[in-house]
Amino acid sequence: MYRLTASSRGLSELAPTDIILSCGYSQIMANEYKTIIYQKEDGIATVTFNRPAALNAFDSQMRREMSQVWLDLEKDDEVLVGIVTGAGRAFCSGLDLKEAASRERSGQEPQERDVPFGELIPTMVTKPLIAAVNGAAAGGGLGLMLACDVAICSEEAVFVAPFAARGLMDAQTLTLLTRKVPPVWAMWMALSAERFDAQTAVRIGLVKEVLSKDDLIPRATEMAERLTSHSQEALKAIKEKMLAALNGTVADAVKQVGPMEEALRNSSARQEGMSAFAEKRRPRF
Repeated sequence: MYRLTASSRGLSELAPTDIILSCGYSQIMANEYKTIIYQKEDGIATVTFNRPAALNAFDSQMRREMSQVWLDLEKDDEVLVGIVTGAGRAFCSGLDLKEAASRERSGQEPQERDVPFGELIPTMVTKPLIAAVNGAAAGGGLGLMLACDVAICSEEAVFVAPFAARGLMDAQTLTLLTRKVPPVWAMWMALSAERFDAQTAVRIGLVKEVLSKDDLIPRATEMAERLTSHSQEALKAIKEKMLAALNGTVADAVKQVGPMEEALRNSSARQEGMSAFAEKRRPRF
């Protein structure tokens, strides 16, 4: 295990030589990725999209690295919660259209053939994910935010589904959008390609709360720390059940028993939670 020690500069300004590894609890794999900063500490994994000059638009390399990060976050038993954010002025502006146009002109296969968009968004992650939206979340970047379980944002954040204005369609992002906000807002956001500011986003339920930029990551970390104190079996089972409920009726959700719920039923966490409540003490998960 390693601990990251860095200068007071922002993460987006760090060069590989600025990263100092020392013994400790956290695990840092920043050197393995060029477009993402990936940190693990005290059960929390922080994923920072790190192409600030391109507003964190995902090119072919970032697509590959994102799919690897989600797989690692899911399989690492020491990671309990994830935080997703962006370096610089944007959270993520979606597909790198400059690269996409260049590939098309040169006759190359589209980016989607390298890594399908379904592998870019963390829908396979069973652990809680918190999006800390520091700036623009546009197109596929909006989809990445929507795939997280809870989102908070800075006052500078803006949100846009620009597909209609660009002659495009993104089934994954639009499907996720309909699950997060009331239908009339989801439909208008999709059809109009209108930019929504932070205050509108919190009003329609797209994000949980709006904070100053300086308070964004500390608040996301505070939220993540709260979740790390809970039963991880219960968190996974709750997430599984709530996502299933969004796709069906209440009766369907009651009847369907997924693998995470089955694991919770058979775990010691369930008994410990009930015993702690009866004994008026904090549970020891």
